[in-house]
This record gives sequence, C-alpha cells and structure tokens, in this order.
Amino acid sequence: MKSNRKGSLLITALLAMAFFSVLAASLAWGAAQQTAMMKRLDDRMQARLDCTSVIQGLAYQLSLEAGPAGDTRSKSWYGPWPEVPFVENRMSVHVEDEEGKLNLNYATEAWLDLFFKRLEEKGVELRGDVKKYARLIKKLRTERRIKSVETLLMDEDFDTADYGALLQWVTVYPEDPRVNLNTADLFILDTLIEVLAGDYAVKQILKGRLFEFLSSQAVNGNAYFSAEELQPDIFMRKLKLPVTPPMTMVVQAFLSGVTADSEFWRLQMTAQSRLHFETVLRLRPGELYPSILKWQER
Repeated sequence: MKSNRKGSLLITALLAMAFFSVLAASLAWGAAQQTAMMKRLDDRMQARLDCTSVIQGLAYQLSLEAGPAGDTRSKSWYGPWPEVPFVENRMSVHVEDEEGKLNLNYATEAWLDLFFKRLEEKGVELRGDVKKYARLIKKLRTERRIKSVETLLMDEDFDTADYGALLQWVTVYPEDPRVNLNTADLFILDTLIEVLAGDYAVKQILKGRLFEFLSSQAVNGNAYFSAEELQPDIFMRKLKLPVTPPMTMVVQAFLSGVTADSEFWRLQMTAQSRLHFETVLRLRPGELYPSILKWQER
C-alpha cells in the first residue's frame, strides 16, 4: 500500500511538473509574442512619424523653390535621396513628379498606342499584351475618369506583375492634361513629339535640340523652361530652332501639351524595419501643407 501511495505521489508530482513546465513555456511564448507585437507597433509608429517628417521636408523645399526652377530633375531632393538627416537616415526616400508622366486620362489614343509600342522596344519587359492594355485604358476612361492606376489591376487582361513597371511612366492624378517639360523623362517627350502632326524631319530637329538642352540639367542649373518661355517665338529662340512655317507649326502643337511647373508628387519611403510607404500628394502654389491623394503602406 505504501509503495502504491509513493508511486501515486510520484506520478502526481511529475504531472504537476509537466503542467507547470507547459504553463511556463506558454507564458514565455506569449510574452515573446507580445514583445514582438509591441516592437512591430513601435516600428510602424516611428516609421509613420518619419514619413510625416519627410513629407513636411519636401513641402518646405518645394515652397522655397516655387516655380519651374524648383522642379528640375537635377535637384538633390528629386529621385532617390542620398541621405535623410532629419529622420537620422532611418528611411530611404524616392520622389517623382506625377506631371512628368503620361496621363492615362488625357493622353490621345495615338500617344497611348505609340507609348506601349515603344515601351517594349525600349526593353521594358511586360508580361501582358500591350495592345490589350491600350484598349483597356481607352475603355475605362470612356466610362469614367480613372482615379487610380491600381484600377488596372481589377481587369483580367492586366498582369499584376506589370504594375510596378508601368508606375514610373504613367499617372492619373493631375487635372491638367499637360506634361511638365522640366521633369518628364526624354522617353515620354519623344513619344509625345512623335505623334504630333507635322514633318518628320522637323520633329527630329526639335527632339535633337530639346533633348540636348534638357540633358544638360545635371551640369547646368539653368537648363529649364519657365512658363513665359513656353511661347513659340521665345521657345524657338532659346533652342536656336529654325524659324520656318513647318517648325513653327510643330512647336505650337508641342507647347500646347506641356507645362513648366507641377503640383502633384509621388513619394516612396522605406523604413529600416522594411515597412514601405507610398503616397501621392498635391501642393498648390502658396500652400505649406500638401493634400494627400493616396496613402499605402505594407
């Protein structure tokens, strides 16, 4: 009987030890999970605060450099930022001008068709059928204004893998159909000029002089156009273009589709914690605080 009692006590003790071991492990795991969750929340809150600082910093720079001279691609805050000292370099930042892109809501059908054709020739790898993409965009915008590039993702003919590749070239946000001449990629300007009515040789001369001038932005801080210089006679003098009726006709058509200043900007921000934030903002002339048109974090 005594041995049975001792055996029962031993089993009870072992069960109790096992129970408390499992309980301790469970509590430790729960505490670790809670700590990890709090760390993720803390990282996200810090990243959001840093995003706010970056947006305010960009808005401040834009307000200081109001006008077309502030919109050139040669500025240190345009494109990837080499450093972000006011958030102690906890983020990497990339800034793009939305008005330097092809606007899906306003581009002519001929421009859309040529854009997608040349995109393939440029070596941009797209998985989907570019002809179907052009037809899809024309269809969507006849029904209603496209409010977000992400709208394309909802169509079965659009390959989701192509979204990132297109984002650097297209936009839907600007209300002005014109392209910012000072910040547009030469590829965008090339396709825009190509679809204009006019003599082919004349358009090649215009592209040659214009692209040579804009390509010097990195070394020439004055390689930009002001709004006043988007008048045919002043524009042609600045680029030393031949003053002929065919050239004047092409220049007039081109200048009707471009502008010299921007209000819409896209920021992509990545925190050290690998959280990624993307926003599109609008900063009107004279304003210090931008309107947020899009906010996405992942």
